[in-house]
Amino acid sequence: MKHASVVKMSVFAVACALGLAGNAFAKAVPARSVTFEGGTCTAKFVRSASGIVNETNRECEGDQNPFVDEDVRIQFRPLVGKPNPQCDPEGLVTTFVYTNTDPALAAYFPEGTQYNACVYLEDPTVAEGTIDSASTTGAVSEAVPLPGQYEVCVRGTWMNGATELVDAEYVSQDNWTTATDGLPEPLGSNWGDVQVDGQFVDWGEFSTTHKYCTVLTLADDGTVALRVFDGEDPAAYTDNVGTLDYTLTYLGP
Repeated sequence: MKHASVVKMSVFAVACALGLAGNAFAKAVPARSVTFEGGTCTAKFVRSASGIVNETNRECEGDQNPFVDEDVRIQFRPLVGKPNPQCDPEGLVTTFVYTNTDPALAAYFPEGTQYNACVYLEDPTVAEGTIDSASTTGAVSEAVPLPGQYEVCVRGTWMNGATELVDAEYVSQDNWTTATDGLPEPLGSNWGDVQVDGQFVDWGEFSTTHKYCTVLTLADDGTVALRVFDGEDPAAYTDNVGTLDYTLTYLGP
C-alpha cells in the first residue's frame, strides 16, 4: 500500500508539472442533488473553481452517515492544489482522506484526486430548552452526540418576588438602570446565578442582552444540568416567576 501511494503521488506531481492538475480544478460545477452509493444516498454537491467540494443535505437509507447520529455536511479540500487542505477545527467532527470511486460523482471529483474530507455537524446546536426559575432542579439537556468542547449559553431574565429582576449572573432592583453581581450578605454574590452541573461559574461581564456563555468539555452522551440558585430552602423558589432559555452548541474536539 505504501508503494502504491508513492506511485500515485509521483504521477500527480508529473501532472502538476504539465499543468494538468490545475485544469482539473479550473471549472466550477454548479450545485445539484446527486444519487450515489448504488442509489442508497442522495446529497447536494457543489464545486468551486478552487477545487473545494461541499456536500450538504445528505439523505441515506438506514443510517444517515457513519460518523455521528446527527445530520452532517462535508467539505472536501484537495490535498494538492491552490486551496489550503486543512480543515477548519471549529465544529469539526472528524476528517479522513477521500478519493472518489463512484461514477455518479465524477463531475465533482476529478479522477485520482485525493481530498481531505472535513465532516461538520449540519446544525452544531445540539440541545436547547428553558430553565424554570421556580424549579429547585432546573433543567437537564439532551445527551450530546459526541465528546468534545461545547458552549452553553443562557439568555433572559426572571423575577424574584416583586423586587428583583435577575439574569444568569446579575440582579437589578431598578429595571436594569443599575445591576449588581448577586445581593448583599447573607445571600452573597452567587445568589440568583445559573449553576452548571451544580457548580457556580463565572458568566462574565454584565450584558444588556442578558445572554451569557461558558465552555464545557463533555463526554459522549454527556448532559448538562442547569438551574437558578435561590438558596437551599425549596420555599425560596415559590415566589420566582419566569424562565431562561439555553442552548448547547458543539465547538469541536
